[in-house]
Amino acid sequence: MHVLVTYHSRTESTEKLAGAIAAGARRVDGIDCVTKPVAEVVIEDVLAADWLIAGSPSYHGTMASEMKCLFDRVITGNREKTVGKVGAAFSPPVLRLRAQSR
Repeated sequence: MHVLVTYHSRTESTEKLAGAIAAGARRVDGIDCVTKPVAEVVIEDVLAADWLIAGSPSYHGTMASEMKCLFDRVITGNREKTVGKVGAAFSPPVLRLRAQSR
């Protein structure tokens, strides 16, 4: 099985999670796992993968535009080639800070 872990990360949070997920996948016999930033993923990478795991920070409740662009490019003209693929998504936790009053 071929697994593609792709991610968008402005900070290192999503990239670190992608690395940890890929490391876990590689521990399974028979799994070939590739990790790539979303900016480096081409349509052929997605179509060659049996599993696609995508990571993105959440911006106002949605994925990063860079990740959405990848999905839009893949689906356009290739929807039938994605049938039967396994998909998963992850996002780093959001740290909410409360203002301290003095």
